[in-house]
Amino acid sequence: MEKKTVKKLFIYLSFLFLIPLFDGLYIYYFFKTSTQATIKNLDVHYNSSLLSKRLKVMNNSTDSNWKSYLLTGAEYNLREFKESNNHFAETLEKLKRSPLYDQKLDMLNRIVILSSRKTEVMNLAIKSPPQTKTEFAQLLRNKIRPTNRELQAVISNLIEAEAFHYKLARNKIDSTRQKLLQHIILSTILPLLVGIILFFLVHSLLIQSKKNHEAVIKAVKSRDDVLAVVSHDLKNPLSTIILSLELLKRKIEKDHLKDERILKTITSIERASQVMNDLILNLLDQSKIEAGKLILDLKEEDLLEIIKEVELILIPIAKEKSITIQNKLPPGPVNIYCDKKRLMQVFSNLIGNAIKFLDSGDKIEIEVRLEETRVTISVKDTGPGISPEALPHLFERYWQVKETAKMGTGLGLAIVKGFVEAHGGKIWVESQLQSGSTFTFTLPLTSTG
Repeated sequence: MEKKTVKKLFIYLSFLFLIPLFDGLYIYYFFKTSTQATIKNLDVHYNSSLLSKRLKVMNNSTDSNWKSYLLTGAEYNLREFKESNNHFAETLEKLKRSPLYDQKLDMLNRIVILSSRKTEVMNLAIKSPPQTKTEFAQLLRNKIRPTNRELQAVISNLIEAEAFHYKLARNKIDSTRQKLLQHIILSTILPLLVGIILFFLVHSLLIQSKKNHEAVIKAVKSRDDVLAVVSHDLKNPLSTIILSLELLKRKIEKDHLKDERILKTITSIERASQVMNDLILNLLDQSKIEAGKLILDLKEEDLLEIIKEVELILIPIAKEKSITIQNKLPPGPVNIYCDKKRLMQVFSNLIGNAIKFLDSGDKIEIEVRLEETRVTISVKDTGPGISPEALPHLFERYWQVKETAKMGTGLGLAIVKGFVEAHGGKIWVESQLQSGSTFTFTLPLTSTG
């Protein structure tokens, strides 16, 4: 009788042991489905919130570049204006594909109407620029600012609405997490040890998931914050400085002032401003490459003509150091689809780096070799070469050889690699100490003839 009782008790205890075990399996299944779906929903709302904030940044950037173009007539300001306008439109399209609700749909439609109205006025002003500052001020006061104030207000309301829905999604995931924890605690009443194990298992999974999600949010936010600061808070004031210097130089020329100290100071400020502008552009390019947002303006170009254009700029600099630049180019045009501006940056960086590190009497040779489906370009120099320890790190961002750490930012070759790969090519380097270096990259070939 006693043995039978013990056996029955053992069976009962086994069932009691199995209850939290099956309960734990249910919890695990719930976590894998419901919780992950809630996290996915949170990600969607977070991305919508980021896009709404990006609208505001793109709108400010569009206005700034438009004003700069009308004041200076600089073509790069016009390109930046069009690029900002395109990013604004792309961001709007992405928001339309995000989770929609009545209020959001109304705001997006209103933004489309207002931005189109403002863009129309801006494009008309670009075609027929104001002739005086008074006309420009009247244009801003009567046509741009009223529309822009309403547009900024609608965008701000959209940002607040997206933040509210993101908060709702956060509350939902917190609510789901709380219910899950309560279920785990209840399941530990019978047998406590199994319940504790299940609790720590699911709780650790949930905490790790939350940490991973927060880490992703923090990384994305940091990247976007840096990009927004550089593109707006640094670039635009710097453009104002460069514009002011240009106006000052014109004033000096008009008044026939020949104070050498003033001219020397202006030249120094202008040189420093240009260096800073180059650094900002490099940082922006690197940010676009890392974010996968680099947009190429691909057109059919003659590679040989691009090389000659770059040489016209760099040969005078090379001659100052008694450095010779030579070519080994095939006859006739070499046609490729490329972004001419980006490709010129690639050549300028590679040849400019060689000039920077070479001594008097050294040579640089640019060779172009045609293959069946691609073209191979080499930039070879007779300089001091690169150590074997440094070679694997050359294309890493912010990495520099200690001996030359003060001669750049460490972004140039990383950007070159990003531009080449964005064109569908590859880049590599071969070098030995005291034997020079050869940077080689490939590009897809369109045709030759």
